[in-house]
Amino acid sequence: MPGGTSGFVQLRRGLSEHVRDGRLSFFEASLYVFILMDTNPATGLCYGSAGLFSVIYGVPSRTCRDALEKLEEKGYLRRFPTRGKHGSYPILVNKFRCSDGAMKGKYVNCSKSIDYKCITYDIRDDSVDDSAVAGVNEDGNDSAGRVDTREKILDKNPSAKAKPSRGKVVDPRRKDFIEDLQIHWKGFAQTDFVFDAADGKQVDLFLKAWPKLTRKEWRNCLRNRRSSAGVIPTQRIHLWVSRLGEFLKSPLNEYKQPVNGTGGVYASVPTGKTDSNMGLCEEIIAEDQYRGSFSEDGIVQTGEAEQDGPPTLFEHPRTTGHASLSGGDGGLVGKPKGGWPDFLP
Repeated sequence: MPGGTSGFVQLRRGLSEHVRDGRLSFFEASLYVFILMDTNPATGLCYGSAGLFSVIYGVPSRTCRDALEKLEEKGYLRRFPTRGKHGSYPILVNKFRCSDGAMKGKYVNCSKSIDYKCITYDIRDDSVDDSAVAGVNEDGNDSAGRVDTREKILDKNPSAKAKPSRGKVVDPRRKDFIEDLQIHWKGFAQTDFVFDAADGKQVDLFLKAWPKLTRKEWRNCLRNRRSSAGVIPTQRIHLWVSRLGEFLKSPLNEYKQPVNGTGGVYASVPTGKTDSNMGLCEEIIAEDQYRGSFSEDGIVQTGEAEQDGPPTLFEHPRTTGHASLSGGDGGLVGKPKGGWPDFLP
């Protein structure tokens, strides 16, 4: 289904703030705006791929793929690629306000949309914090058109102005969780603890998504995260805390899969035996090269001795034997009389 081809698109002013404070790179912001311009106003869906955006922007496909992955990780959109297939796939823009069709006036909720064929839409009200929406600055400023619409609603319903706002309920686990995050940060990043409003909002969302998570469990998550592959110690908390639950059972490898504790991709390899075997191979190769310059009778081969003189006899030095590559030490040159210590491989 084609995206929007006419009309206007609401673009939040806070997007520039996200670029200035480092939450978005300039290329990521540019790609996000391009996707927003091509999004279907009735559904919040856009169709594209890294290959398509690579042709449009004239940059490597890997650059566009990385930008799409980061936009999804940071909550700006959600992708629905089909495994084993190439070409464009559905991309759902988070918090996109539909301006046409049956969902007109409603907002896309990517976190609750499990499939692009079954999209969840929310009705915005005063209790929703706009700063938690991708593309909005911290003070919740919006476009002038949105403000005008709000003023018109208040004019028609004066009683809405006096309606008290509902107080924000604070999770009782929040203080302990932030305290453990601080300990994790100082021990892992080895820098001063960094925590601001953006981090606090993502912490609240995480605790809301995991209402029964205990302190022992989230400490296990933090411990497993430190042992996982590809984790950046100094990465800001709001960029990864929403996915902390993935580390509940075990650390993850570079493919974001649980590490097998009995010997997976990170199973330890006894380097002692490997090094000794490699040294043994080099010794055998060197001896064979030396042996190749002699005949079976120990006489130097043609070309090694002077043409006019008699052949020179050499006694070929030999070792008493070599250790097998399977780990045995019988006959190994230089073996101690008392044998190898038990702790060696």
